[in-house]
Amino acid sequence: MFRLIAALAGLAVFAAGAPVAAEGYYVVEATFGLESTAVFRGYRAQRLNPNPYVSLDVEWRTLYAGLYAAPVAFGDEENAMLFGYAGFAPIVSGFEFDFGAGYYAFPDSHVFEFDVDGDGLADHSGHKGLVEPYAGVARTLGGLELSGFVFYTPDTLGQSGQAWYARVEAEQALPHGFIFGAGYGVSRFNEDRLNDDYDDWTVSVEKTFYGFDLKLRYSDTVGALGPDNRTLALVVERPLTLFSSDRDRDRREEKIRNRWIIDKCRLRGAR
Repeated sequence: MFRLIAALAGLAVFAAGAPVAAEGYYVVEATFGLESTAVFRGYRAQRLNPNPYVSLDVEWRTLYAGLYAAPVAFGDEENAMLFGYAGFAPIVSGFEFDFGAGYYAFPDSHVFEFDVDGDGLADHSGHKGLVEPYAGVARTLGGLELSGFVFYTPDTLGQSGQAWYARVEAEQALPHGFIFGAGYGVSRFNEDRLNDDYDDWTVSVEKTFYGFDLKLRYSDTVGALGPDNRTLALVVERPLTLFSSDRDRDRREEKIRNRWIIDKCRLRGAR
């Protein structure tokens, strides 16, 4: 927990100093949230629910960086997860691009062991941390926003080989400030002995109410092994702007923070 607090404090110090030297648009935000049931790419967490989390985001012009923290569980092990990310998000001819990378760190976790043949002996073991570059594009047409992202890691959870995740999403603005969302994702792994390919899908309704961002989300998986992943979850967030430029008043708010982060910070091992 000390490492978690130190990491957040370090990013806060950097964020507080950055706007002083920066010119033009910038914003620094802290977000506090709670999920009734945590979900990562369709897989629902069987423990640590409801699940709290906190994030700190820094944006300057088309650049951004952030740190996300939440508790996770692997088997009998429970500890903190830190997710750091940074990227470049330019807008070209009405298309919003996003290029960046994230790193999942589990400071106090042990080596993750795989028992492939079920004989009680570990056939493979590896550390839980991983890096994941990504690229995406979004386009808004009236009240409809369409987006697509591709994520790649050269060595996924437990050092079990290359993996890809691709997702398409659509959000439609509704009357009275509601937003309807839907998404479909595919997870593909190069090492079939240690990971199983599967798909996931999500539908949701969002609304901001007295400064809180609320999301009611239903998700499930297709072709995934293990427990039933059908999940109806409520997500409640409270973003707080710590520093911002005058141009911040004109920026498009991203509901349910951190772009693609919110549904993707619970690794499959958190079951």
